[in-house]
Amino acid sequence: VVLLWRGLHHTRSHLIRSTLEGILFAVYSINAALEDLSGKTQAFRASGGFARSPIWLQLMADLCGCEVQVPAITEGSGFGAAVLAMAAVGAIDSLEDVQKFVQIQDSYQPDRSNSAAYQRIYPLFDRLYRDNLESFAALEALSRTAV
Repeated sequence: VVLLWRGLHHTRSHLIRSTLEGILFAVYSINAALEDLSGKTQAFRASGGFARSPIWLQLMADLCGCEVQVPAITEGSGFGAAVLAMAAVGAIDSLEDVQKFVQIQDSYQPDRSNSAAYQRIYPLFDRLYRDNLESFAALEALSRTAV
């Protein structure tokens, strides 16, 4: 269930969830820009520590409105480096061969009612972010001079 600010009764868990949602809204905004170039996202693949958090994975599926897949090998960076090394030494013929090594272990489907709520909230998040860019820059400048 998507939470909106309703007063001072919020707990630590509400703050944590809103932090996770804020991070995912930033990811969503990057994906929106990429979709302008390459078309609609069909699914996401999760890796790293993020892939070990069912809460984050479900939130991402809900927010983005598409499936989030979790490969059996969740250390994507290490796996990618190994694949490049395999290609460099000729252990695989092409990078397309990697697909046979990627097995999807789990997946998260979006809850459509949560997705609809996030789609109503995102434009506000985006506007607030853009409205505060000047303040973010001022804070960043202050942080360089602070002791």
